[in-house]
Amino acid sequence: MKMIITILDLLKNISPLKESTEEGDNLLLEIITQCINKIVANGDQNKQTHEQFYPPNRKLPSITVRDYLQRLFKYSPCSKECFIASLYYIDKLSVECGLSINSYNIHRILITTLVISTNLVLSVPMPSLRSIASRSNNQSSDFYRNVL
Repeated sequence: MKMIITILDLLKNISPLKESTEEGDNLLLEIITQCINKIVANGDQNKQTHEQFYPPNRKLPSITVRDYLQRLFKYSPCSKECFIASLYYIDKLSVECGLSINSYNIHRILITTLVISTNLVLSVPMPSLRSIASRSNNQSSDFYRNVL
């Protein structure tokens, strides 16, 4: 039986690294990264695949989740609330839709949930995030429709 890990379960057990002296945005980045990495580790153990969410070349992305999140924090118009809402949508995809979130699809899922949360929280149009994620219009639109 597949073990489902929820964001709430992860947040109860996550504590920033003891040697970390991070504050503010960096602390939030660290906590979000830990949550996502635990979800991905669980998904990597699961044999269930949803290949429509895989990158077109079927290769693992070369950028780590932390580096990707750091890039989004720095260059996107998203507020902290958008990143937290994105975690909620990732949780919803995993728990309610049964989507296996793994190393192949986390970057696509992350940017899609961030676009959705940004559209809802800040009313920022989707094209401004497309350039940061390095995705084409067709890829973004198709994936966005699949998640909704």
